[in-house]
Amino acid sequence: MKKQIAIIAVFIAFFSLNAAAQQVWTLEQCVNHALTNNLQVKQQMLLVESAKADLLQSKLDLLPGATANATHGYNYGKTVDRYTNQFATSRVQTNNFIFRPG
Repeated sequence: MKKQIAIIAVFIAFFSLNAAAQQVWTLEQCVNHALTNNLQVKQQMLLVESAKADLLQSKLDLLPGATANATHGYNYGKTVDRYTNQFATSRVQTNNFIFRPG
């Protein structure tokens, strides 16, 4: 019997401490909590950020672009000189430079 009374006393003490630890929220706190933890609000915020990134990409796509390429090479031995179309037995140097405005 004493054991049951002790267990009941422990439960009553636990629940009374738990109830005392709870806080009363104001309407403003409730609304702020709902806005910060609402998944739909978070999804809409991500969509807004995505739209801003798309707008920036669209603006950047209006700017002109350009590509460039350069090659350099040597041919040794018997080869055809691409500039004179003659056979050459020495070293032939080649350069290619390409620039394409966008």
